[in-house]
Amino acid sequence: MAPMPATAQSALAIDGGPAVRTAPFPAWPQFSPDEVAACSAVLASGRVNYWTGDEGRRFEAEFAASVRRKYAVALTNGSVALELALHVLGIGTGDEVISKNLNEECPRLNSV
Repeated sequence: MAPMPATAQSALAIDGGPAVRTAPFPAWPQFSPDEVAACSAVLASGRVNYWTGDEGRRFEAEFAASVRRKYAVALTNGSVALELALHVLGIGTGDEVISKNLNEECPRLNSV
């Protein structure tokens, strides 16, 4: 019989309550065959840069349409996105930036 899901009234698993997760997490990262094929096609084309290929611009256009916006900008990672946001908002040296306390170091360092 499967364990009952934890409720607000049950004990935590560490205190003898039911386990919330009984199977291991899946391997990460996972890529579907179509994702692997799409990446392989870009690599095989030799047009892997934003200025030589069109995948980046196509992604931006498709993403913008999916969120009903005129434009979207693809960036390298979340840290670059946060740095760009600070710049666009005019936040600079001496400005106060409030961040949640449970955050990764990199986003907080962008505002330092």
